[in-house]
Amino acid sequence: MSVSLWISLVSVIIAAISLVKSFFTDRKAKKLDLILKEKNVEETKLREENKKKADLEANIIETPSGKRDILRIYNKGEHEATDVRIEISKKDETDMINLLTADGYFPYPKLLPQQNIDIPYSTYSDLPHHTVRLTWDDAFEINRSKEIVLDL
Repeated sequence: MSVSLWISLVSVIIAAISLVKSFFTDRKAKKLDLILKEKNVEETKLREENKKKADLEANIIETPSGKRDILRIYNKGEHEATDVRIEISKKDETDMINLLTADGYFPYPKLLPQQNIDIPYSTYSDLPHHTVRLTWDDAFEINRSKEIVLDL
């Protein structure tokens, strides 16, 4: 066999190896691309879902002595919350927490994103922690709720 025949045979072998390697590399790249596209679709769905959700939180704002402390309910979600209700759990009859609101204040009609309501309260409870359940409606679901433990 001549040298030129050997060179062409080696060239064909190298080309075949390159072809097989590029085939497997292309398949792997397509799989990774498909996985990335699926994750992108999931993230987009999650973002769209979050745009339909309100997310209510509550915390206590301590005021200077002589003034009543405030229970703040706020919407940190991306959608408005409607028909906002609050329920404070009681261990027994002596466990009294009075929200100082007018009759018919709750359910609160609409709480826009980043909006809050401040409610003065008085407490005659000896317990350091109380569970507050917030319930609301939004475009995602009716009667969504969250329990929050507060130090009143």
